[in-house]
Amino acid sequence: MTTPGEDFRFDICGELSAEANGHVPVNVQGVITKTLPAGRCAVVRHVGSYENISDSVYYLYNTWLPQSGEELREFPVYFQYLQLNEELPEHALQTDILLPLK
Repeated sequence: MTTPGEDFRFDICGELSAEANGHVPVNVQGVITKTLPAGRCAVVRHVGSYENISDSVYYLYNTWLPQSGEELREFPVYFQYLQLNEELPEHALQTDILLPLK
């Protein structure tokens, strides 16, 4: 039996400065160093609100993938937020959704 929260994990990725030497220092928050694995990905660009970003994810899994002949790699889908600007209107937000492939 799993406890609440064990079925879902949310990772956040960021770039480290040169002073960090590629590693997050030990911290009380439990933040650790990980690296995105190299490899091929299908990419779709979602434009607009994050509220309906799942529509773009479903498109990749349910429409594009079955028609592509590609196979999934053992790594979850991930997002690259192209702007982090609170002043940007929702309709102008752009996010790349990356689906790792074999």
